[in-house]
Amino acid sequence: MRELEGYRKAMECLPSQIAEAQVQADRTEIISIAIMNGEQTGAQCSDVTELFIRVLVETEEGKKEGFYYTQNLEEEPKEVLSQAALHAYLAKDVSKERFLSFDESHMRLEGKETKDGESWDKIKKRALELERELNRENKNAQIMIRLIQTKETRGMVNSVSDVRCIESSLFRYEAEMEIAEEEFNVPYFYGCSQSAERLEDLSHEFFQKKIEKWRGMRLKQGKLEAGEYPVVLDCEVTANLFATAWQMFTGKNYLSGSTPYAGKKGKAVMSSVLCIKNMPSVPEGGYRYGVDCEGVPVRPLILSENGILKNLLHTIATADAMKEEPTGTAGRKALLSGNIHTEIIPVPANFRIEKGERSTEDLLKTMGDGIYIFESFDVFHSINIASGEFHVPCKGIIVKNGVKEAVVEGITINGTIQDLLMNVEEVGREMQVRPMDLLKSYTVCTPALRITALKVTGSQS
Repeated sequence: MRELEGYRKAMECLPSQIAEAQVQADRTEIISIAIMNGEQTGAQCSDVTELFIRVLVETEEGKKEGFYYTQNLEEEPKEVLSQAALHAYLAKDVSKERFLSFDESHMRLEGKETKDGESWDKIKKRALELERELNRENKNAQIMIRLIQTKETRGMVNSVSDVRCIESSLFRYEAEMEIAEEEFNVPYFYGCSQSAERLEDLSHEFFQKKIEKWRGMRLKQGKLEAGEYPVVLDCEVTANLFATAWQMFTGKNYLSGSTPYAGKKGKAVMSSVLCIKNMPSVPEGGYRYGVDCEGVPVRPLILSENGILKNLLHTIATADAMKEEPTGTAGRKALLSGNIHTEIIPVPANFRIEKGERSTEDLLKTMGDGIYIFESFDVFHSINIASGEFHVPCKGIIVKNGVKEAVVEGITINGTIQDLLMNVEEVGREMQVRPMDLLKSYTVCTPALRITALKVTGSQS
């Protein structure tokens, strides 16, 4: 990357106080076009490069780590490195971090890297096609389509790799749909999105299925007494839960005892029907990851299989502490924060629960009587990672003999994530890909789950 050329040269003669140094450049280029009523209603282009500088400085106490962050590409590299070194002297603790020596295996994600995106005209044309096709099938609705092309390039250079630079450039495409309509003078609003590796893989059929599912939730209002019920969690609900609950599977929390799975690696901790992985890419979405923030390639990783906890999400430091290999899951942007993301933490790429063979409707039929939880709220504040305890506000549908009867609102599902996973009886085939809100730093890809029993509070009538 051009942005790293100056730092590559600076690595040849580091300031005397710096033992090792590493610089990561993340460049994000976005084209966005919005279409409504066959007309372009908005457009946006952005190009942002962030530089993350890490140095290890030798002090009397031992090596200490210093950080520096900038978007100013004109700053003098040696001055930037010196600023990072100054921050290292201010650090309280000695660091156990180390930098990797890069090789050719770091350069590519399964040969899928591309250099050229689609033209502005082609992106606009596809957005117009999607909006036109959806309007044809939903004549009484107001539909807006926003189509986004994102190119993410990550480059890295450090002082322990013969001053070599690694680089990974990946494209993705996303279509966001918003729909508004009235039924019996009641307004309804809905939005969803689809991501794909190629522009042509974005389909109106995907959105039409979502629209039909949304309309199918318009049932009479019911009331639910508090109790323990058989439950089917919709794929969107499980995705919301694990957008936070993935943190229970990190080496950092395992070592600190801040997860109920601490000390249970190699043991049966959940239902044998579940298989949980971290993947560089998934067929259902366009989010792909080449190397993590420490230069470790993102490779397929089985976290749990046949109910056994097999692996954890590691940074280099936590992998070293457990005498294991780094897993390519080091990042800076795990959760929403107004802070500059300099600290290296474990972050998944695509956290995935493998799908089953039966539809959500089939899961409801097998359940017979119970509750179908189809919408959840505020999961970021509703799950305790250390204990696994959750209390999540939801909407649901009362199911009798496998048939959806009435919507219940104002309910809450309660329990622990570990009990929920232990009580999974069946896994559905429809998958929800949920990117991390705003930051887009990881995704959760999950199916519907049929649960033996789950505590549910009473509802508002």
